[in-house]
Amino acid sequence: MKNLYYNEEYYPKMTVEDAEQMNKLNSKYGYGISYHTLICLVHMHKKARKNNDLRTMSKIEYRLTDINFHYEVGLLSNGEYDTLLKEIKENW
Repeated sequence: MKNLYYNEEYYPKMTVEDAEQMNKLNSKYGYGISYHTLICLVHMHKKARKNNDLRTMSKIEYRLTDINFHYEVGLLSNGEYDTLLKEIKENW
């Protein structure tokens, strides 16, 4: 199976099937995300980083990239969780 948006170099440990799952999830929710879900994803990413869980981190970053949350993904990938949470709370 080939996913045009998935690149294993950018999303380590993630599979093509994971990418398809994230695409379907985004499609199901109309390529949007709720405040609560975004906050949960930030906390999940932080926990995954602590546990060196590259697959979970990649899936979250892929999902957010797929819905054009590039700024937020940049903060996640740099581990700037407090900054991102503050941005979300102030600007949502």
